[in-house]
Amino acid sequence: MKENLNVGSKIVSTATPNQTNNGVIEKYCYNDLDANCTDFGGLYQWAEMVKYFRGSTNDNSMTPALGTSNLQGICPPGWHIPSSTEWATMIKIYDGAFNGTSVNVSNTAGAKFKETGTTHWNSPNTSADNASSFSAFGGGIYSGSYTVFKYLGHYACVDDVNYSSKYVYFKNDNTQVVIYSEVKANALSVRCLKGAGIDMGLGIENNKLDIGEIMDVFPNPASQNLNFNFKKSEPQDAHVFIVNSVGETVFSTLLLKDNFSINNSIRVENLPKGNYFFKVEINNKVYSKKIIIERK
Repeated sequence: MKENLNVGSKIVSTATPNQTNNGVIEKYCYNDLDANCTDFGGLYQWAEMVKYFRGSTNDNSMTPALGTSNLQGICPPGWHIPSSTEWATMIKIYDGAFNGTSVNVSNTAGAKFKETGTTHWNSPNTSADNASSFSAFGGGIYSGSYTVFKYLGHYACVDDVNYSSKYVYFKNDNTQVVIYSEVKANALSVRCLKGAGIDMGLGIENNKLDIGEIMDVFPNPASQNLNFNFKKSEPQDAHVFIVNSVGETVFSTLLLKDNFSINNSIRVENLPKGNYFFKVEINNKVYSKKIIIERK
């Protein structure tokens, strides 16, 4: 993707100091100006970016961890949030010594990713040639206040540990690119990579795995109890979700293999009537089924 992501509803930083898990994608615009979202993209806190996947917040990691799977998050269908490993692979093309871990600074490759000129960077935008066609912008950050606009471009990564996550940054006055750790509550720019990823918000996984492959879910429609019975008795960890029509997770539980049971039931009598998605994640694969809650 050759531009910074700009999706969601703008919130004003002075009124809403943190983005929230409310089923609506929220974004900050630098200095709370709509024009800056149009030109530089939105700024997103890490948990908002990953759509609070697996119970993740800006203070806690997702459980279980994402592993090597791609995650769509707030990216459009068919795209995903890049990991620091994917970033390192791109940077290594222009600096063979770079690996993102023991060598996490390239003194030259930044020039290959920065957009040329001073539309999205302050002068001097040192030696930018954009050989990669990535066109990195100096979108600044929001960390309780707006800072470093057109001086630094911070790009969020999907990988995290507790309250920090990996990010990539470029500067206007040198040719460096660095992979480092950032407080997840700081809102950064997001750039998506081509390739499908898990999309929990829509209630499906992009390869549309049929839940009927692993279990029976009944009755459907349901009014009081929703039963799900695994077809195989092999113990395995399973993360179970129910998501409503606007993408909010209304039920979530982790079934550990140490307490594995073939036959299971969820009480749904307190859910409003309507359409939902019942989802089960096993081994980084998400299986989904549309269900209906009715009231008699």
